[in-house]
Amino acid sequence: MFSRFRFFLWGFFVLCGGLPALAATSPLVPLHDWTYSAVEKLTVCGLITPGPLTSKPLTRIQMAKLVAEAVDHLQNEDVTFSPLEDVKGLELLMDGLMEEYQSELAKLGVSVAEVPETRTARKRFQIHFPESVRFQKTMAGLGEEHTLLLENNHGWRYHKGFNLRGDAAVHGQWGDWFTIVLSPTLRITKPDTNLLMEQLYAETEWKNLRVTLGRQSFWWGPGYHGALLLSNNAFPFDAFRLASLEPYALPKFFHIPGDWQTDFFVAKLGGEQDRKHPRFSGLRQQWTPIHWLTLGGSHTVIFGGEGARDFDPEDLLGAYFKSESGNINEPENHVASWDWQLTFSRLSQWIPLARGLRVYGEYAFEDAGFDFNLITLKASASYLHGLYLADVFRIRDLDLRLELAQIDSQAYEHFFYRTGYRHKGEFLGYHTGPDSRNFYFLLTKKLTDTLESQEDVTLGAELDLQQSGMERQPYTQTLNEISLFFSRPGPWGFLLKTAFTILQWKNAGNKNSPADTDLLLSLEATRKWYGRVSNPPFGNCPFYLSD
Repeated sequence: MFSRFRFFLWGFFVLCGGLPALAATSPLVPLHDWTYSAVEKLTVCGLITPGPLTSKPLTRIQMAKLVAEAVDHLQNEDVTFSPLEDVKGLELLMDGLMEEYQSELAKLGVSVAEVPETRTARKRFQIHFPESVRFQKTMAGLGEEHTLLLENNHGWRYHKGFNLRGDAAVHGQWGDWFTIVLSPTLRITKPDTNLLMEQLYAETEWKNLRVTLGRQSFWWGPGYHGALLLSNNAFPFDAFRLASLEPYALPKFFHIPGDWQTDFFVAKLGGEQDRKHPRFSGLRQQWTPIHWLTLGGSHTVIFGGEGARDFDPEDLLGAYFKSESGNINEPENHVASWDWQLTFSRLSQWIPLARGLRVYGEYAFEDAGFDFNLITLKASASYLHGLYLADVFRIRDLDLRLELAQIDSQAYEHFFYRTGYRHKGEFLGYHTGPDSRNFYFLLTKKLTDTLESQEDVTLGAELDLQQSGMERQPYTQTLNEISLFFSRPGPWGFLLKTAFTILQWKNAGNKNSPADTDLLLSLEATRKWYGRVSNPPFGNCPFYLSD
């Protein structure tokens, strides 16, 4: 019964675990951490090989290896710049990344990262408390009938008046082979107060295979403002994950050149679904045939739960390659996507448009009521297209991003799992949900010539135009957001970010209603300690086991 599934696991371990890699576990870098954008900028500027950032989150060691690659290119002069080019912004960005990941860079043997000698960690359990803390306070001038989802932030919704969120990360590590992370979170809104555990996972590694068990979020795809298949829009779910730590090459008899990466998980969704506690699984394969092109394919399946048929591991493996939704004997819910990204580094050598350019896209297919398979892709399709320009018009640290997404009217729905593609009430994929359109614009500019870690002074503007219920509702709801934000270093090592947002609603809830304007004023304060030479406020708490 399990022969095909065993073959799959055997192939996974051979391909992903066959390469030697640094045996050192580390915590996952939170989604939307500033270092992802920093590494992406170095990538489009030609200092890092494109690819890994479309399957997130990455571990701190993985991020440090990308930074080490940029350091190696600069030290070996593989990438050179004209004397006329203004590279001060890139130098400051590199300084910040090297400080952020200095302990991991030291483990990798990067000479620019020096950390004081410590006792061997072969049999040492060490707790970092806290690893980081963050506070978000928002005053929302929303109408009584409005709540606002803070998209891609673990399902947190604003209510009228005072909203407060605080979270801290605690990280424990046993030697180089085991890491455990937990992140308690306090959410306070006008209706209620909740103490939640947003992250709680353990991780280990073997050669090139990363194994993670616990509560976590995924982001699959090249999008910045959203992802069609998996994002952190909903609350994190409990999952068992297998992933390749570094890109690998297929065996020679396949004759397919390029680097590959694999990501697989099995999870359990919440009990609020109509089919209580269904299972949820996903498989992603990413391929970089040449350095400037990355292709990815992802497939998720919701199966099992109350009233569903039995589903063994061999059925799950077969479900990844064929679906006949609509057949009462096969009621699992499939959503699949493929994505691409093109990176044009050093663009300013030919066109004075920007220092670097990245264009990307993602296409998702829902099987609800359709005959779906990987050959014909006969399904309702959603799409996302994006553009990222670094140092626009050669202006230092002036970055621009545009994204357009259209979600099909059939997306995230299913005839058997009527709750749809959700977890704890929020969509697992794109935050606007089915039958919607979203245009996003982001412009940022750093204002200082000094950089201490992530503590740079940044001014930015966001424009977010949303429409929903365009085909299936009598009235189309529109929500337009204009936001100005300013971030700067604050006291006690905190990074402070202030944002002022104007929202305009029309036909809220797809009911005929006039335009209504709401206001948001938010303040976010973030402080990190992990990875730095400086000690956290409570210090590291080492516990030594007997030799």
